[in-house]
Amino acid sequence: MTIYGSINFYINGVPTLSNYIVNQLPTSIDQEVGQEVSNIIIQGAPIDEEKTELLKQFYSELNFDRKTKVYVVKANVFNAFSLPDNSIFIFSKVLQDVNSYSELSALLGHEYSHIKFRHGMKELAQTLSWELLRELITGGDNSDKFVRNSNLLLTLKNSRKFETEADLNGLQLLREQRIDQNGMTDLFKTILKQPDENESRTPSYLSTHPDTQDRLEKAEETIKDNPSEHSDNARLAELFGELKAGNE
Repeated sequence: MTIYGSINFYINGVPTLSNYIVNQLPTSIDQEVGQEVSNIIIQGAPIDEEKTELLKQFYSELNFDRKTKVYVVKANVFNAFSLPDNSIFIFSKVLQDVNSYSELSALLGHEYSHIKFRHGMKELAQTLSWELLRELITGGDNSDKFVRNSNLLLTLKNSRKFETEADLNGLQLLREQRIDQNGMTDLFKTILKQPDENESRTPSYLSTHPDTQDRLEKAEETIKDNPSEHSDNARLAELFGELKAGNE
């Protein structure tokens, strides 16, 4: 294979192959893969049980879905991530820094979208692409490779395409639930204030991951093209206040 052919396969062929393989897998494999990692986190990370219960109520009020489990991890880092077993982990600094229930709703909508579109499984498939391709050619079963390599989910980052897809679906979820879409733009502004965001970054055109400023501008454009009315949700506001308590 020529160098050009190898690069072209990596850019175009690998994602296509990975998506195909994941689409052939039953979602029960997602559950098994994600559970492997969730168990490690739940057993080893300092879970804030009180905040987790409040976040569970908050997420339920959003009506995004009825399967996803949410957890608050005690950590002074602005971070959140989702796993294929329908679990979302939010670090306590997120609750400290976000300023409205619409902002927290946007973050949860974004993370749920990663689960909905099986982004974690697809990223894992891309990492294992050569092994999976060999199994595909020989007619082997790929599912065990996903389970055996589930720990890689803790180090993988979502691609530019997947982050954008999650942002756009997150905005759609806010519209459907009549929550202010500007929660998404406020979230990006909060992220931009984080110390790591102020360090030198790879130009977005050289990176596989979208720049936060680019995501902010895309969200603003999407909101402009898809205006929607929103209404106050007293229950979300109440729960958000309780989540913020003690985090200031």
